[in-house]
Amino acid sequence: MAPPQLPSSAVHALRALVVLLLLLLLTPPLTPGTTCPTPTSVEHADIRVKNYNVNSRERYVCNSGFKRKAGTSTLTECVLNKTTNVAHWTTPNLKCIRVSPHSSKTIA
Repeated sequence: MAPPQLPSSAVHALRALVVLLLLLLLTPPLTPGTTCPTPTSVEHADIRVKNYNVNSRERYVCNSGFKRKAGTSTLTECVLNKTTNVAHWTTPNLKCIRVSPHSSKTIA
């Protein structure tokens, strides 16, 4: 008497489960207390970091006399490089441009 065979859908599900378990076991664990270093400086802007932990988000603030250039972001996030298990801040694309003192126009 031949052993019972699983339906092909069950075989596929079992294979997917095995792959998922392997990925979970092979992914380096997040070291407790993993934090980001000091964020990159941005010209004419400051950042006051409240939290250096992975997944924290912080915002840069343009200095007095400057404002954020349209299309750029003040946001940076502490993320983990899963290959190296090293935390780092995302690269800011913020540009702070001088505000003209005599008009609402900015000087690029």
